[in-house]
Amino acid sequence: MIRGSVAFSALAFAQVPVSTFGFPDPEEGATPIPFLDIQPKGKMLYWQELKSWITPNSELFSV
Repeated sequence: MIRGSVAFSALAFAQVPVSTFGFPDPEEGATPIPFLDIQPKGKMLYWQELKSWITPNSELFSV
């Protein structure tokens, strides 16, 4: 049930502007704040290097 709720809310956020949920629209020319934490060594997914929302097969791993 929780998994379905998360999926539904993610779909809702993806389909409509954030102003619908009470958040202000991003200002024109605004830049996102980068992550400042240093990622630990090991096989990690580097969010800053993603070019697509689909993770390439070569970067998939399990814990």
